[in-house]
Amino acid sequence: MKRVQTAKELDAFIKNKGHKNIGYMHQRMKYDCEQSRREKALARAWRKDNLCNSWKNSGFGVLQDLFINTEHRDRTYHFPISIISKRDRVIAATVIQWLGSNCGFSWLCDVMKRCGYKITKIN
Repeated sequence: MKRVQTAKELDAFIKNKGHKNIGYMHQRMKYDCEQSRREKALARAWRKDNLCNSWKNSGFGVLQDLFINTEHRDRTYHFPISIISKRDRVIAATVIQWLGSNCGFSWLCDVMKRCGYKITKIN
């Protein structure tokens, strides 16, 4: 797939792929370098954790589960206070993938350092 270049292409991407929790910069993951491996790991985990499985997050993916009315957690029916759209899913997936890029990962490391944590690579 080629990179989305225009608002019209982005709208088409959202319509056709938005339900898959894929970021619009997904084509960057085809390379085999450290940055692509980080992006792939984050993007794949995000897609997997946003599958709607009945045994996980009351049948909602992680993103939709963030918008579930928590006052009703002890009951059998959980209802969303807002329905996540395909556009929301693409935006969230793009941000998650960005965290694996050099800029996003540097930002994440800097923020974690400010609150006393350090992200280190396991050899």
